[in-house]
Amino acid sequence: MARTRIILAAVTAVVYVAAVVGNSLLNLAGNASHVSIQISLNQPVMWLIALCGLLIAIGLLGRYAWAWWLGLAASAFQLYRLGSRVINQYSLSHLPGMHVVLLFSLLVIFLLLLISPKAMASCHR
Repeated sequence: MARTRIILAAVTAVVYVAAVVGNSLLNLAGNASHVSIQISLNQPVMWLIALCGLLIAIGLLGRYAWAWWLGLAASAFQLYRLGSRVINQYSLSHLPGMHVVLLFSLLVIFLLLLISPKAMASCHR
């Protein structure tokens, strides 16, 4: 069960990276009718998110402890960044877009898969 959670967490990390990069490629952040993440391909933050996400996914598949800790810290930090942006810009006339909700839910799912004590114990290398 713990191994399955780790594999699902790694898949969730890859899907998160694909959603962030896909958002940049499709230029969904240009829509001014809702709150968006507004990350483009020429920003180093997007490449850092992609690199960390893929590194975490590869590390989790290898069941490394550093990947578990990095995944926990990175997802908590991204949840803070995304949540603070949405809270600061929230109003009923300016709701978050679907891609923001998708990224938020992927981060929450990733955290829920990681915080299990058995999942932590399975990442022992």
